[in-house]
Amino acid sequence: MGLATCIAPGADYPPQLPGVTANNTIATAPAPPASQGDEVHIVIDTSGSMKKTDPKNLRVPSLKLLVNLLPNGGRAGVWLFDTTQVALMPVSVIDELWKQQATRNAHSINSRGLFTDIETAISSSSKTWIQTPEAPGHRHLILLTDGMVDVSKNSQESVASQERIANKLIPELQHAGVKVYTIALSKLADQALMRDLAVKTGGWFEIADNAEYLQRAFVELFNKTSRRDTVPLQGNHFNIDASIEEFTVLAMLRRNAPASALISPSGKKISLRQHLENVRWLHEPSFDLITIAHPEVGVWTLKADMDPANQVMVVTHLKMEQAPALDNFTPAGNVPDIAVRFTDKNQPIREDRFLSLISVHAELKKGDFTAQSLDLLKTDINAGRFSASFNGEIAPGEYTLMISADGKTFQRAVEQKFSVLENFLKIETRDIIDNGAPKLLVELTPEPGLNPDSLHISANLTVQTQQSLNPVIERSGNVWQIKLHAPAPNDHWLINFNVRQKSADGKENTLAVKPLKIDGKPPVEPPPQPLAAALPAEPSPPPQQPPQNLKQSWQISGLLAVVINLCAAGFIWWGYKRSQRRRMAALEALNGRLK
Repeated sequence: MGLATCIAPGADYPPQLPGVTANNTIATAPAPPASQGDEVHIVIDTSGSMKKTDPKNLRVPSLKLLVNLLPNGGRAGVWLFDTTQVALMPVSVIDELWKQQATRNAHSINSRGLFTDIETAISSSSKTWIQTPEAPGHRHLILLTDGMVDVSKNSQESVASQERIANKLIPELQHAGVKVYTIALSKLADQALMRDLAVKTGGWFEIADNAEYLQRAFVELFNKTSRRDTVPLQGNHFNIDASIEEFTVLAMLRRNAPASALISPSGKKISLRQHLENVRWLHEPSFDLITIAHPEVGVWTLKADMDPANQVMVVTHLKMEQAPALDNFTPAGNVPDIAVRFTDKNQPIREDRFLSLISVHAELKKGDFTAQSLDLLKTDINAGRFSASFNGEIAPGEYTLMISADGKTFQRAVEQKFSVLENFLKIETRDIIDNGAPKLLVELTPEPGLNPDSLHISANLTVQTQQSLNPVIERSGNVWQIKLHAPAPNDHWLINFNVRQKSADGKENTLAVKPLKIDGKPPVEPPPQPLAAALPAEPSPPPQQPPQNLKQSWQISGLLAVVINLCAAGFIWWGYKRSQRRRMAALEALNGRLK
């Protein structure tokens, strides 16, 4: 895909950018803030073990990088925790002053704590969310730790704390719509718990084998919690179109590397020491974060080492959005289609002449290997939508989906990392009648190749009121069953499964299983009736009461009818007897003639 593509000769019109005038000046539009209600809470471990896992205290530049990447207009807060929790930055609206204060306060991060109270860290930082589960916007909790749940010298207290996280805190986070993103900064960290928090809330899980990777882990979590519009960075070149009001370049620096620089389309060099007032520059030994307002239109060049984490984020009213984004964790065989849509000032672009000039391409990578390469085609002009289907099922593993669009006069890019989970269990639900009562049966069947005798399965069910219970789960052969009363129409249940597998050497592993959502079925409505049948019938007139004289007339008529009927009966009887006598007389006369 070229950086600057000319329109073919004979085109009947230029591919005019929405919101941009014919002379390439930007139509007035304020920079879009973060979505209303979006909030990010960052919780960082300061226990004493961090002296070994993060000896250079790279948590400081990592936090600086993350808070300065967050988009203005949202809300964010930062906490430090060990035995207790301390607010480093209270939750507030993100603006330049907030970022400056958070950048200064980052130097307060230390490694002097005694214990690692993860339960208190999560519950305290999410308290307001749990108390107000129904609220607009997205809620993201980023947790960095290098250890296990450790609340006192009494190990039983730590075990109880871990169980409360699994059985009480996770369901509360789920009902409050909180996604938890965890970073395990040590092989000694409770990776099973960190993964469980991420999978069950739909967040993400990163392992930082060493502190050097910590900043890249923070960048990955930023990409998931704060989706920013980006343009493709190819060979350290990127194209800025006239709809872009501001861009921010993130350049990761190797050890002892010089500060990066930018070359504008007109050839002007912009550096840390030489830049104009419209340039904001945050430099750390490990990265440069450069923001330029009202940038020059054309092809820019980044003078720095190429790095997969480098990216160019833009503020623009002309957007390409995933519609919708893939789930961070999805079971094998359930990966949906890839889809994007193009919008101008948050409204779908419907002009076919404009959409016809856009080519959209996607690559699915597993590590450095390209698993699939797809072209997205127009499927809904009214929604400005392009989509494509994956070729066959995608095997379990971690993938990166990269989508790029070339609109001739503009370019956009979207990148998402997601994980396809192995289907350890087949989970099915069906309605049954048990002892004359309607019930819901949940059945869990291990997939082939998984020894049922090696599994221990338990479940935790929470309802919309956040009440929690542990339903009875019984094994019948190779199937585990849960019988529940049928949910009411307004019920919204979540069942979390805790699945542990014991290996041949006696070690236990926790298997990642997504929670099961159960919604009550709405009452069945009667089938629609034809219009004539649906209209109310005209009321029948009330029976009229006959007047009194009419009643008497009916009585007289009745008596006359009785008299007439009696007379008629007597006349018939007289006629019958007379005919009988005549018949006898005729017979006697006949007999006389025969003699």
